[in-house]
Amino acid sequence: MKNLFYLFSCLLIFSPILFFSQIENTIDVKAAIEVKNAENMISIHAKAINNDDIVHALNYLLISIKRSSNGNISNNKQEGRFIISPDERKDLSQITINYANDDQVKIYLFIRNEKENQLVSKDSLFFNVKSDELLSHKNNFSNEKDEIVKEEDFELKGLVVDNTKSKIGKDFFEAFYNIYKDSTDQFAFVININELPSIGRNGIINIDTSDKNIYSFRVVPNDDYIIAQAQITMRYLNNYYRESKLLDKELRAP
Repeated sequence: MKNLFYLFSCLLIFSPILFFSQIENTIDVKAAIEVKNAENMISIHAKAINNDDIVHALNYLLISIKRSSNGNISNNKQEGRFIISPDERKDLSQITINYANDDQVKIYLFIRNEKENQLVSKDSLFFNVKSDELLSHKNNFSNEKDEIVKEEDFELKGLVVDNTKSKIGKDFFEAFYNIYKDSTDQFAFVININELPSIGRNGIINIDTSDKNIYSFRVVPNDDYIIAQAQITMRYLNNYYRESKLLDKELRAP
């Protein structure tokens, strides 16, 4: 009888904790991409829709990637934090890009829980992208009360964001991207190619992920040097990927 009383007391103590934890981990906020076309321009609107009756503090990542018919790639990335009230439909960000009928465009919107950095919802929109299903399709992920989008759904394999400014920086981006797209390894994280301003002629290129600077070098207007730096960058990324996989495996080990 005492054991039953003790068990009942523990349930009374911990039940509220479990209950509120379940509420906290169930976030019914939907990511939504809306697009408007006008005179060869695409206006991309990222929105969040809160179907919950509580306030949420979240963050978002909006990415657009355009590949023209001649193979040139341009992209845009916007991210930030936001607070959304119950039953609110919130405008997060807007991107406008030039668009020709034969351009390929990929648009991704991700919403994550700021506290636990867990993916809550995502939306994507593709134009002129060949697939086994449709040439142009939109993929919305449901946000039912008992469903949280899995972490692996956030993976964007092979995505490189070009934040270079000079011609030399653009040359490096193209050299690296050509090596990367032909490699067997397509990393499940976004690679940012950032060019920093410099007093002299030669700027500095930083290769970054979301949480770490992988490699930095000063650009030199020499084709062989640019290709060599692209190859070195690939080696550093391979090392980072292997180390992160080993660390993840150790953390998951019992």
